[in-house]
Parts: sequence; C-alpha cells; structure tokens
Amino acid sequence: MESVAVHINDIYVDSDTYDLDVYDRYTLERAIQSLARSVNFWLKRDKPEKAEPYIKFKNRIKAHLYGR
Repeated sequence: MESVAVHINDIYVDSDTYDLDVYDRYTLERAIQSLARSVNFWLKRDKPEKAEPYIKFKNRIKAHLYGR
C-alpha cells in the first residue's frame, strides 16, 4: 500500500504506523474525515487509482476504532 499521512492537531497520522493505538480516538476520527475529503477530491477528478491508498487507510482506521 502506498504510504499516506494526514495532519491533525499538530500530529501526522501515518499509514506506515504499525499500531494505531499510538493515536487517541479523537485524532483518528478526525483523520477519517480528512481522508474522506482526499478520497472525494481524487474521485471527482476521475482518478480512482489516486484515491485507493486513502480509502484503504480510512478503512483500516475504521476497523481499528469500530471493529469492522
């Protein structure tokens, strides 16, 4: 997976981080919102291949937080 990172409250949430427990719940929930904006940005420009790493990381965070 291509590495992606989002900047939330002076912290970079990075997809290369093995254990997401290093981030608090609030930061991860904000990261989901930021990643969703990036997904929408790329999909509106008809570039689903660019959106894919953001989708994967967003889903990984959701699985971590909500057990999906």
